[in-house]
Amino acid sequence: MKIIANELINLWEKKLNFPYTGFLTPILECHRTTVDRVIKKYNSAGTTTPKKRGGCKPKMLRSIHHGAIQLCIDANCSITLDGIKNKLVEQYTVKPSLSTIDRAIRAFSYTLKRVSLIPECRNKA
Repeated sequence: MKIIANELINLWEKKLNFPYTGFLTPILECHRTTVDRVIKKYNSAGTTTPKKRGGCKPKMLRSIHHGAIQLCIDANCSITLDGIKNKLVEQYTVKPSLSTIDRAIRAFSYTLKRVSLIPECRNKA
């Protein structure tokens, strides 16, 4: 691909009279859409080198936030994930998702259970 891009740019810079990019495909032995894509990128960015991919996305919750979550749960064990999220927004102006908070809770081996009432069978006498 890199060789095709270099050859294509050399032909393009020589300002040869090509009525359309389909004339370049037999010369370069590649598909017409490849030629169009390389020319479009060269005209917009001035280069044909690909952009850098990947990277490291920073984590939303830091150790301060983890400590605050742990303190919230220790103070009130029946707090919900929404309640923890609201406290984080108030204290630190951080808006994590519920799954992020759940991941943080699991990281220090806590589990939150939903409290529900179970009807009990009574005597029918």
